[in-house]
Amino acid sequence: MQKKKLNWKSQLHPLKFFSRFFHSPKRASLVVVTNHWELCKQENERLLCRYLRERGLYASPDYVIDHVSIDVALVPYRIALMRKQEPANERKIARFLQRKGWTVYFYSDNHIRQEMDQLFYAIEMSIHPFKNASLTN
Repeated sequence: MQKKKLNWKSQLHPLKFFSRFFHSPKRASLVVVTNHWELCKQENERLLCRYLRERGLYASPDYVIDHVSIDVALVPYRIALMRKQEPANERKIARFLQRKGWTVYFYSDNHIRQEMDQLFYAIEMSIHPFKNASLTN
């Protein structure tokens, strides 16, 4: 009687099927941005998209990542702008998107109409953060 020699690769072969579920697929680094700000459902979102467009940023309304629908997204910079929700729901969404590498800002309708410059300043700091200048050469 000869014992059949088991190869460790043949033992792990069935596990390759499950590895697809635990590893996220690589996404393309090139992002195609289209100008769909006119298709925003809400007037405040349209106002926000128009404001960002005037400052040279292309916003994508109703952008979906897995099960989360982002109201306004700056896809190349991975910045999500969403309407305020319940605090518990905001934390879940923010945690999920931060794990995916996104920065999340929640806004209210009053915030859009009155404090747009503060929101834009926060977005600018996320895109182009200040770097400490070295005083010694």
